[in-house]
Amino acid sequence: AAARARYESSGDAASLEEAVRLGRRAVTELGGCGAAEGRAALELAVALAARYSRHGQVGDLDESLAQLVRARDALPAGDPDLSSVYMSTSGARLQRYAARGDRADLDAAVTAARQSIPATPAGHRSLASRHANLAGALRELYNATGDLGDLDESVRQGRAGVAALHEDSPGRPMVFATLSASLMVRFARQEDTADLT
Repeated sequence: AAARARYESSGDAASLEEAVRLGRRAVTELGGCGAAEGRAALELAVALAARYSRHGQVGDLDESLAQLVRARDALPAGDPDLSSVYMSTSGARLQRYAARGDRADLDAAVTAARQSIPATPAGHRSLASRHANLAGALRELYNATGDLGDLDESVRQGRAGVAALHEDSPGRPMVFATLSASLMVRFARQEDTADLT
């Protein structure tokens, strides 16, 4: 975690490689240790996703998703980190969908985004970003299918995200931007000026 934090603050590629290397070791050493294994697998998955964002090697996404499955299976029901597992799974699936165009990844991204919401405690400062993530995934699904129901749900989830915002919620601008993007797409489809106000 420390090496990944260094990378996020400095952009130093060596810190990112260290995070992946140490993450792999931790997952190996903690195999069979329940929640500790799950948290280590989640940390490694996040580091691998960051490396994909830097280098664009889809193999990093494949490994990240495998570690997220490991994390999901190792964490007990109700564990607070499950919400992050689902959120990260949705993000990685969307990235792999963008890279490969496999509809199964898009559908899995929407499913994982849905799962992240009930896994997040009511009133939690991250709940807004969970709704926004689902809104974005549903907008991508609409782009693939043209089903207006997906777009309408995207708008509803975007509004739920804005309603759930706290002053200290992470990603506040992203939550507003996600709702705005979904409303603009719907306006382009229906030309209902209510979507502009």
